[in-house]
Amino acid sequence: KQVPAIVFKLSIQTMLVFAIIIILVGSIWFVLHLLAIRKYDRIRFTMYDYRREIMDFMRSNRVEMLDFEDYRALRKTLERTNLVIEDFEKTRPNIFAFVEILKRFGKRAYRADVLQERQKPAQNDEVKHQQSNFRKLLSWSVYYPMPFFFRNRNVLTCLMTLFGCRNKSPHAPKGGTYSDWISRNVSNPLVRDFSPKH
Repeated sequence: KQVPAIVFKLSIQTMLVFAIIIILVGSIWFVLHLLAIRKYDRIRFTMYDYRREIMDFMRSNRVEMLDFEDYRALRKTLERTNLVIEDFEKTRPNIFAFVEILKRFGKRAYRADVLQERQKPAQNDEVKHQQSNFRKLLSWSVYYPMPFFFRNRNVLTCLMTLFGCRNKSPHAPKGGTYSDWISRNVSNPLVRDFSPKH
């Protein structure tokens, strides 16, 4: 008659332990999810702020001082910014968002960076600054959402191999393949904290 009571007591203790574990895991998951949303929103709103900076410049009287080539360079930078924002908005804020960054959004950022690098630098200092800022934004947008322990080049190389992102191309641009670009910008970004005002 003592045995069922002991078993019942143990089962209640076991259930309590499981309940505590579930609550702890759920709480940690919730906190990590909130942090992921915060990172996602910061990247998104920073991109919006950068685009706003370009559009404010284009609406100002200062744009009248630009020659045709500089104006076209500014328009191209704005178009690429719009495409990058559109692609980033397709990602979803979650604790595994870095996987989507590596497999999809990073490739859009890479293509935009290659095109921006090939573009002739503007003569106008303000346009040149926006061209430079765009590349910094691209670098930061793949660095910032990456978890700290994945910012190591060797760890990142393993991740890229795991996700099938290390395909080598004989026609790689000057900056190297996508895997070279993402490894460089995540482990050693152009800026670790981007602001369109600077």
